[in-house]
Amino acid sequence: MKVSIVSREDYIGLMQDVSKDCFTYGKLRRKYMAIGKDTFDFLFIHAQGRLHFRRYKDLNNDVERREKVYDEFLVEIERKKREDVATKKAGGLGMNPCLFLRVLLGCFFRRNRWGSEGEIQETITRITHNTDWARRITTNVFFNMNVVHCILSDHMVHSRIFETERRDAGIEGERMLEGELNSMGIPFYTEQYLQRIGESKTPDVLLRSPIYVNGNAVNWIESKNLFGDCSVYSEHRRSQLVPYVDLFGSGMVIYWKGYIEDLPPIDGVLVAAEFPETISR
Repeated sequence: MKVSIVSREDYIGLMQDVSKDCFTYGKLRRKYMAIGKDTFDFLFIHAQGRLHFRRYKDLNNDVERREKVYDEFLVEIERKKREDVATKKAGGLGMNPCLFLRVLLGCFFRRNRWGSEGEIQETITRITHNTDWARRITTNVFFNMNVVHCILSDHMVHSRIFETERRDAGIEGERMLEGELNSMGIPFYTEQYLQRIGESKTPDVLLRSPIYVNGNAVNWIESKNLFGDCSVYSEHRRSQLVPYVDLFGSGMVIYWKGYIEDLPPIDGVLVAAEFPETISR
């Protein structure tokens, strides 16, 4: 993998450039060649997700505009009788299909007095995760077909498929970590074992005896198959890393997609973008 420890300047610059929506992927890749490709691709996808979500919020909060878009959609599916009307309109509006679908379903349920706004949003979330239900929302077969097509064609942030891929990536990161330890003959307890014996906080692996990285003792390792930006790191620090230190002593977190170079240090925690090449026991 080509991952990077990214400077704060490059990280902020890339996020801002994607949000401007005036650069192609190729132009941005050439501008930020210092960022490893795997790290760049991960950041680019997530920055696009933020941009699409902002557009979704702008549309959804503009009642007159969203109702107009919804009416146009209804007319178009009756005229074209195709399943890809919604996905094409989503592309034209610069947002991924599942976010645009939330706008359409919100309009549908409000007009049919489905319930409170909170109940409507909960129902929409369930539909976007259940294509069986999506196929029978209305008596209009082309409406239902467009709903299903949005769900199944969307691989971007905020989609069901993306969430599944993210979970799979997390499992892959844990397998990479376990593979590294097994190849070096380092014995460890898995998170599943720790949960079975009743540990309240469970890192991905707890080493049976510590290893040493640059002279620092590592008793546990947490695998994160994502990029460690400030908000991600802050949440992990609060909910996992500091409690692990309190329970098991010093350890290490690996952000397999890289991290920002000047993250604030945590006593007893090493931050890495890959499994260390050199360790001692």
